Amino acid sequence: MKNKQILEDLNKALIPALGCTDPVSIAYAASCARDSNPGNELRSISLKVSGGLIKNAAAVYIPNTDLVGITYAAVLGVMINDPSLEMQLLSKVDEELVERTRQYVQANTVMIEAVDYDHLFIQVDVETDLGRSTSIIDHEYTHLAYLRFNDVVLYEDKRDPSLNINKPNYTIQEIIDFAKTIPLDQLDKVKQAIRMNRYFCQHKDEQSHEMGVGNRLHQESKGHIWLEIISQTAGSSDARMAGSGNPVMSNSGSGNQGLLTILPILLMSDSLNVDEQTQLRACALSAAVMMTIKKKFGLMSGICSAVVASCGTAAGLTFLQTQDESKIKLAIHNIIANVSGIHCDGAKTSCALKVSTCTFAALTSSSLALSDEGVSVEHGYIEENIEDTIDHLAALSRISKGETDQKIIEIITCKQRQTK
Repeated sequence: MKNKQILEDLNKALIPALGCTDPVSIAYAASCARDSNPGNELRSISLKVSGGLIKNAAAVYIPNTDLVGITYAAVLGVMINDPSLEMQLLSKVDEELVERTRQYVQANTVMIEAVDYDHLFIQVDVETDLGRSTSIIDHEYTHLAYLRFNDVVLYEDKRDPSLNINKPNYTIQEIIDFAKTIPLDQLDKVKQAIRMNRYFCQHKDEQSHEMGVGNRLHQESKGHIWLEIISQTAGSSDARMAGSGNPVMSNSGSGNQGLLTILPILLMSDSLNVDEQTQLRACALSAAVMMTIKKKFGLMSGICSAVVASCGTAAGLTFLQTQDESKIKLAIHNIIANVSGIHCDGAKTSCALKVSTCTFAALTSSSLALSDEGVSVEHGYIEENIEDTIDHLAALSRISKGETDQKIIEIITCKQRQTK
């Protein structure tokens, strides 16, 4: 069995994050650049950002503010100037800092250039009275690849960063075996994810910019557990995208993925009075399935990541009631046959709609699988082997990162220019 490797990968994938990870990554890159520049007078900030980051950071609210977008994320990162906080950098935001950020943006132009990379890339240049510093974040949200002040290179990772992003060499069957057999005392990170994401769900502070998807569904649920699960999960996504000041446990670079892979499992297990051990193993399965499929997709995806997360959710929901491997795999097949056509059009509060759709799809897929019902191998790109089906889905995501994704980025960029 490959329990050790799966556990190592899962522990790396589960990272506490405050706010949407894309603008946080931009703030982190800006903070790295400013931290390496000893000058006192801030003269200019400029960025080069890959299209996928522009798509995902353009319309999402920054925690504890009513600010939106790349410019404010970068300036806040410079103002905070504490890269040691990494994905919780924006915990330092307060009213005084927001006002300083507004004043800087009103008085200065922050130059943003789109660069044609199909992976995550952020370069921030900060000019002060003492010179220019440059930071580069590459491939992963907190992977500092390069740091320079004037002519002095302070840090350079000369390794190919794409080599750090390993494709999984374990199967869904091995992940199911992992969930069944891993000693529970080794699942500390999953336990932390359960605590953090349950707390976020129960204490999500209502944001003025929310779409209200969760509230609407809650009003309609009338005690129906499925609607309650959907409303709580979608409402948590809505609060996050609208700038909630509470952190969540992200999975593979996304807080929404972290919420979707954990919350439905917790809420369903509460409803079914499932014991804590089974609940923990189901959450571990859900998180690991999601992580594994995401590794095949890549960090920047053409298909909405809620689709990937819901594969894990469907598996975890099924595990709560049976450890039958064929039913768990059938649940994943059912999800892929259902929602695989949802495109990613960037991070924003309406992500809650896609989260609600994918949560419902996971509940449906699991329910069907528990009765041995589901999509046939004669249909679409569903294969007998679950690994082959997942590979087809990953290939479709890569294809959609071509012309489709470029068109979405073009539309978003054009809208951004029109609103300035």
